[in-house]
Amino acid sequence: MSRQHYWLKNENVWITLADEPFAGGGEGNLYRVVAPRAWKKYVAKLYHPHKLSAEREKKINYLIQYPPEIQGENADGHPSVTWVKDALYVDNQFRGFLMPYTQGEKLEILTTPKIPRKHRQKWRRFDRQQSDAALRLRQLLGFNICIAIQQVHALERYVLVDMKPDNIVVQSNGLVSVVDTDSVEVVEAGETLFDAPVATPEYTPPEHYLELDYDPTQRQAWDRFGLGVILYKLFFGIHPFAASA
Repeated sequence: MSRQHYWLKNENVWITLADEPFAGGGEGNLYRVVAPRAWKKYVAKLYHPHKLSAEREKKINYLIQYPPEIQGENADGHPSVTWVKDALYVDNQFRGFLMPYTQGEKLEILTTPKIPRKHRQKWRRFDRQQSDAALRLRQLLGFNICIAIQQVHALERYVLVDMKPDNIVVQSNGLVSVVDTDSVEVVEAGETLFDAPVATPEYTPPEHYLELDYDPTQRQAWDRFGLGVILYKLFFGIHPFAASA
């Protein structure tokens, strides 16, 4: 079977993807770029057929047009925010998008009382029971997370909404990447242009459950609440509403 080629709308370049995905989810699968060589630092997200729509295509092209200014990328091109790079098409039909590839583990491994056994050796210096410097390192990691989220907020167009450790990828050297950014809520002048499709209850602010004269997902305070919960779990290994640390 011949590999499928995809057209990058804005770059006007054809790319070739791997035959099999290396990861997947409810919306689509992730594929590595195998050619041309210049694009191998990116990955493609191809939406499942039932997730494709004209509205989703419009949203992806909006995100491409108005990207946040990502500061502080390292020489290896590590992205602190894995933003949409370009839209993918086959026979003029929208199929998904291209984004930077990022390595690491989901932050979830550091937000429980104990680091999972298979990660303990690599993440030993973040283990509060093994290292006196662990809390300080976690604070620095939290600072990096805050900076990444601020880069998204600075444009004053986006609210991440689905704030949770699974959407933050970290490396043991302290590098972070905010991922799953195609699900952001897009807001202009107080009006929602594109909705965020999902939120996670454990990181959802209380105003979501109140009758208000505004939509709380349009405000960055929503993300700051989720960020507060994430940082508490990162520092203490427990949800702030579950019990005392």
